[in-house]
Amino acid sequence: MIEKTEFIEFIILAMKCFLILIFLGIILPKLVDYSIYFFITKSEVHNNSILVYNVLKIDKRIIYNFIYLFKLATS
Repeated sequence: MIEKTEFIEFIILAMKCFLILIFLGIILPKLVDYSIYFFITKSEVHNNSILVYNVLKIDKRIIYNFIYLFKLATS
């Protein structure tokens, strides 16, 4: 028969695993999505940052595709 302490340890381990799955499956993807969205919408163009702006302009399409696929996979 399973002892009470082993059962409590199992419940604690199951809750830890569940919290890790929630963090990696729900919270972390949303944080990445918000940070990418914030990075794209708050990017400013300065007079001396033409090269960086062109790189961001090209990569914006890739980032938008990443966000679209990520939201498609999570919904």
